[in-house]
Amino acid sequence: MSSLLNKLGFRLLPSGIHFLVFTWCTGIAIGFAILFAHAAKPGLQYASPHHWPSDVEIERPTDVSTLLFFVHPQCPCTFASLAELERAVAQSGSSLETILVLNCPTEKLDEWMQTAIVDRAKGITRARIFVDGDGQLSAKFRASVSGQCLLYSPNGQLLFQGGLTASRGHEGESLGQALLIRMLAHREAKEFENQQALEVPVYGCELIRSQPLGVPSATCCKAN
Repeated sequence: MSSLLNKLGFRLLPSGIHFLVFTWCTGIAIGFAILFAHAAKPGLQYASPHHWPSDVEIERPTDVSTLLFFVHPQCPCTFASLAELERAVAQSGSSLETILVLNCPTEKLDEWMQTAIVDRAKGITRARIFVDGDGQLSAKFRASVSGQCLLYSPNGQLLFQGGLTASRGHEGESLGQALLIRMLAHREAKEFENQQALEVPVYGCELIRSQPLGVPSATCCKAN
């Protein structure tokens, strides 16, 4: 960096300006490093139920697989996750029940249901919307991060848990999306039913839950 600054006439500047320019460049470098580290840090996941819980209010079909996708309506990272979800679901045809779980505080329900992320979620073809007041459903499935997917087979077995992006807020190929598309290619997912559920990282903000799981708050969301 010093050679570049020299070429730009850095040596001709007064010493005070030297310090200011150096401080400015250092600050930019540190800022980019922090942003990169944040984008590359996955959310903290917990093991979701291996079988569909019996005490949930969502009815699960028994002839196709069910995909739960948890959404924090104020998490900007989730735009990319929704885009990747739409690409994956588009390849499944009618062999999948997709349910988008909108994670909202009940006292701010109207406000949180009027965000661009909610509008984006409602635009996904053939997806059902479930409003999860105060994260009660999220707690039952131990979902902790916006953008987290849970794929259950027709007999209610957990097949896949994780996210569909390779970092926070960035669209593109990822291990999670590739695995999900492969699993959805098998209409009844029978090939995977006797195997341990696949788990990949998920990148997004902390969900609201009725039962705290000790997850540290994410900085990219508005205050919960």
